[in-house]
Amino acid sequence: MYSKKRALLFFMIFSILQAQEQRQILITPNGSAWFDVKRAVSAVDLKKELDLNHYQLPISPRSAWVSLSDGVAAIRTEQSAQIFGNVLQPGSIIKVRLIDGTIFRDVTLEKISGSALHIRKEGELWSINTNQISAIQSKELIPAQRLILKTLSQPKKNRDIQLSYGFQTGLFSWKMDYDLFWNDDEKATLAPSCRISYNGGEALPETKVVLLAGEVNEVRNERPMMRSEGVMMAAKSADYAAPQPEAIADFYRFTLPDLVAFAPRSETRYPVMQASSIAPEKSYLVSGSERSAQIGAAQLIVKILNEKSKGIGEVLPAGTIRSFTAERLFIGSAAIPATPVGESFEFSPGKAFDLTYERKALRYDRSRTGENYTIQYTLRNGSKKNQTFRIEDRFWGEWDIPKSSVSWNRKTADIAEFNIAVPPGKETVLTFDVIKRYK
Repeated sequence: MYSKKRALLFFMIFSILQAQEQRQILITPNGSAWFDVKRAVSAVDLKKELDLNHYQLPISPRSAWVSLSDGVAAIRTEQSAQIFGNVLQPGSIIKVRLIDGTIFRDVTLEKISGSALHIRKEGELWSINTNQISAIQSKELIPAQRLILKTLSQPKKNRDIQLSYGFQTGLFSWKMDYDLFWNDDEKATLAPSCRISYNGGEALPETKVVLLAGEVNEVRNERPMMRSEGVMMAAKSADYAAPQPEAIADFYRFTLPDLVAFAPRSETRYPVMQASSIAPEKSYLVSGSERSAQIGAAQLIVKILNEKSKGIGEVLPAGTIRSFTAERLFIGSAAIPATPVGESFEFSPGKAFDLTYERKALRYDRSRTGENYTIQYTLRNGSKKNQTFRIEDRFWGEWDIPKSSVSWNRKTADIAEFNIAVPPGKETVLTFDVIKRYK
């Protein structure tokens, strides 16, 4: 009676320890992930090979690792054979149908070698050429991969051991989203969030999620396939503690405050960092080069300075920024680079509808020593406010602008910059001469 109670007590304790299993997944910016598990295991179970749960996640070659708090262990992965979409391994009970209609029911698979399937039926061993098979059915759900632990040095004491293991996998990716809500023409609210995609076919129970930010190099063994289906938006409540960036080596990580349960082929979005009130800088860019003729609209450029005094002051991983009006109407998006604190980034959500221009060459002369010509811009402001056009013209070689209707600045070795204010409902003409010398 005593031994039964002791066994029951041990079972209850072990069940509780199993329920306390800790799972963590670190998702890199490159579309790979590292899945780690910590749990207790009995010293008795370590006396034999132990199948470890990898939650049907694909295991990248040569990436699995294991550690015991007491004892030494090795870990290996096994890939099951697949025929006609069935995952098979020795000992499976299967049903085989041949092309000629012959059926082998409830036979045991001995092995698969080359193009032959070896089965045992009523004590007899049969070898069947796989080219003669039309269908195979298996009564068991066999994992495509197995993760197996083998103890090399047994624990010194007969007690529960802390087991840690993990591996690199695919199926996960994450991106940063920045929603920019314009309150008016000068002020806006920037709301950062992360978007996590999981392309697995099996549900993954609640797991701690860590997002690695930065430009991380990886030696990859395989290229995971990434898709996003069934978007699920995480609710943002008033008491939600948005994760803050934490420095780790030369990179940053975000640890989500809540455990995440992944549904098959799902996408989850979580707020990251607190929303910030900012004052972005707007400019309207027109670009030309040499003697090219152009007609078009000015490119809207939005510049955001990542400083605490300007409302942000946090590391901003690379991602996508989307612009919305105060009424939450979408008005454009763009990719932005990773931006440290103290730096700024620029993006263009599109072209300004009311700000148009025309560029053309009025004159062109060429000689042995060089060439000279005159460029004319006609800038039109169809809006109801004063607007400033920023013109950047590119010229190659040795060049100069000896004469211009407005002042200009040599921005780089090959770019001339002009800033021209145009009143509402008006147009302004810019002309300048260009001299190029041959070497």
